[in-house]
Amino acid sequence: MQVVAIDPSAAFHKALREHLPRAAVSVDAFHLVKLANDALTQVRQRVSREHKQRRGRGVDPSWANRRLLLRAGNTLSPRALDRLEAVFRTDDPTDEISAAWAVKEQLRRLLRAGSLTDANHQRQLLTYYVDVAAMPRDHPPAGDRQHLVGRDRGPHRHRRHQRPHRGRQHLDQAHQADRARLPQPRPLPSPYP
Repeated sequence: MQVVAIDPSAAFHKALREHLPRAAVSVDAFHLVKLANDALTQVRQRVSREHKQRRGRGVDPSWANRRLLLRAGNTLSPRALDRLEAVFRTDDPTDEISAAWAVKEQLRRLLRAGSLTDANHQRQLLTYYVDVAAMPRDHPPAGDRQHLVGRDRGPHRHRRHQRPHRGRQHLDQAHQADRARLPQPRPLPSPYP
């Protein structure tokens, strides 16, 4: 059996399946941890949107400590671990962020395993953590979530606060109005009376 080490890229995977369909795929530890960190970030952002009805801000513990969530758990100082516990306690009402963090940390332990026996044990734990993280969470009813949503502060003074968040597309569209226009051809008359 052939083993191919690749990036977890869709293009690489497609080419591999076309040209070497029986080859086993091996992905390096760096990219696996990066995928786990990306999943953790997506969970953190989704939880913030669902429970605060807005994007994360600097006053939110999960946003302020977002880089701390991505660091290796075994390298955190006691103070950093306390801050992380505070994030889970105050800004994670459904425990989804802490579950995603536990899955990421268990994956890191699996990748650091020194023996096959230890790796098998860590793999079983990882499977357990993934199963626990995938369990449906009890979401508080809308009335109970009211304290999580910021109160309406009335009309903002600045126009930029009145618009919903937009991407960078509007920057390209802004100078479309200023460009010179070519005259449009007149439509041909219809051959039918």
